[in-house]
Amino acid sequence: MPEHLTDAARARSDRSLTAVRAAVRRLDKQRKAISVSSVAAEAGVSRNFIYTTPEARDLVLGARTEFAERRPQSLPKSKAGGSTDASLRTRLAAALQEIRSLTDALEAERAKNATLIAEVVALQNPVLPPNVLPIRERRF
Repeated sequence: MPEHLTDAARARSDRSLTAVRAAVRRLDKQRKAISVSSVAAEAGVSRNFIYTTPEARDLVLGARTEFAERRPQSLPKSKAGGSTDASLRTRLAAALQEIRSLTDALEAERAKNATLIAEVVALQNPVLPPNVLPIRERRF
């Protein structure tokens, strides 16, 4: 690759890395969730750039870990008119049951999908008896 193209690519990569650093600082300052997608959108770079550039990936993953550690890990105390612990536990149990139900349905659909894929593959690649040669396609 010609040197001027290499230099231009390196400069663009440096600008993108600078944009990623600035985006992480802005999101952190605004107390917004830090993820590869949110940083990429804020910085105007692709998610692929972040995943394939070790420094950018480490920066985002490190900031994401710090953000998660700073978040409160428990619900705040209930205020007047707020949800009680019992109602929150009931809602949580219902949500967990819905997740289990959806997971079971997803597994059933995946099994159906695997069966259908196997049928399609079998139809596309029929097993011929050993004494029959496949017919070649004609190319006109």
